[in-house]
Amino acid sequence: MQMILADSSESTPQAAEQETQAIRAESSGLMIGGRNIRFSGARLAGFAPVCVLGLLLFSLWYVHAARPMQLYINGVPAVMVRDEAQAEALLEEVKSELAARFPDSADLHYEAQLTYSKSGVDPKAASDDEAVIRDVLKDKLDWKLNAAVIEVCQENTAVLASTEEAEAVLDSVKKSYLPSGSQVTLVEAEFVEPVEVVQVEATLRELDTTEEAVQLLVQGKEKIEEYVLKEGDSLWSIAAANGTSVEALQAANPDAKEKTLQIGQVLKLAKAEPMISVKTVIKTVNEEKIPFDIIYEKDSNAYKGQQSVVKAGTEGKKSVTYEIAQVNGVELERKVIAETVLAEPVDKVVKTGTKTIVASRGGGGSGLLAWPIRGKINSPFGQRSRGFHTGIDIDANKGDPLYSAAAGTVTQAGYAGGYGYCVIIDHGDGLSTLYAHLSKIKVSLGQKVGKSELIGLAGSTGNSTGPHLHFEVRVNGVFKNPMNYLN
Repeated sequence: MQMILADSSESTPQAAEQETQAIRAESSGLMIGGRNIRFSGARLAGFAPVCVLGLLLFSLWYVHAARPMQLYINGVPAVMVRDEAQAEALLEEVKSELAARFPDSADLHYEAQLTYSKSGVDPKAASDDEAVIRDVLKDKLDWKLNAAVIEVCQENTAVLASTEEAEAVLDSVKKSYLPSGSQVTLVEAEFVEPVEVVQVEATLRELDTTEEAVQLLVQGKEKIEEYVLKEGDSLWSIAAANGTSVEALQAANPDAKEKTLQIGQVLKLAKAEPMISVKTVIKTVNEEKIPFDIIYEKDSNAYKGQQSVVKAGTEGKKSVTYEIAQVNGVELERKVIAETVLAEPVDKVVKTGTKTIVASRGGGGSGLLAWPIRGKINSPFGQRSRGFHTGIDIDANKGDPLYSAAAGTVTQAGYAGGYGYCVIIDHGDGLSTLYAHLSKIKVSLGQKVGKSELIGLAGSTGNSTGPHLHFEVRVNGVFKNPMNYLN
């Protein structure tokens, strides 16, 4: 507003009146660009509602603009965001973070429809924390990438993030069946079933880790349950309680033996069925013993059956290289491909007597024969309640070693009716000895044996009530009392 003031020295009544009118005129208008704009009372009364309406519209716009937005993923409410720009920025951050775990060729992307709306959102609501928004975008979006699946017999098994990971898994499966040891070399390893790595599009949820993939291929899909042994358990009781058999338990736990079970030991209740079989050929080097030979020299100064060691034998050593074919660690074939003698064996030299004893063989204890086993006489030679006993029964435990009573030739080695497993040795000059009820025979027909040489193991085969040795002495086919010949 512009006010014009006149000098008081020049004031007149007319001038004063004009000045008063000018002031009134200016008070009822606005001076804009030197021009007085006047408002009447009616005009001022109409301007006020317009201002109120404008303020109301501005307030409504401000509240709407400040309200957060509901983000929908495929039409389903997912999370509250400040605005689209915030959501798009966080989406790019999440994509970059996930994509950093994979090669560029993975082409990480998502397949989903994202929409935004403020409709129905509480004006007082706030957008979610950015960490929450990121987690929702990671979990709710269907992230996909170019992956690789391992096919076994054209059946999909493990899904890996890349072809390189799939190949590494297959390599680990092969190595899992290799025996340990510095002397073991892998010659070749191949899968028995047809195996192929195929590129596919997969979601992040479908991916297996390399550890999970190896376990799946080696152990199969079925989870192998375990059992912890407690006091009083046996293979039979464990099998019965878990609906399986002792044979199945032993197949799943080859090292588990009834006599060696311990409290706290963990047993698998079923044998793992691998989804893939690996055939390996390995080369291994073993150091082995070379047995020595026994050289018998005749001694005319000693009686038949008498022996003396002239030179002790010494075992040799050799290095043997084997090539072994296996499937899933089970040996199928073993071949010797190289052999190197490290130390030659030294033969044992034994002198054996040739002089014939002409003294009475029916006499008392000539000492011609050595005891085949030392033990109590359970049943002597001669007549007894069940008939005539043609030898003596010497007490023994099953598996005890039995030795030849004198040097000679094996004329029988096999099963012989009531005698069970039986060995007969011809010592010459019509003298022979018989060893019956054996559990195992350690000599063969026609074999030359020395005095006190291992010929078998004690047992209870044939007509026998328990483990023992039935020992007979025959002279020209006639049964003699062994006690007259044993030393």
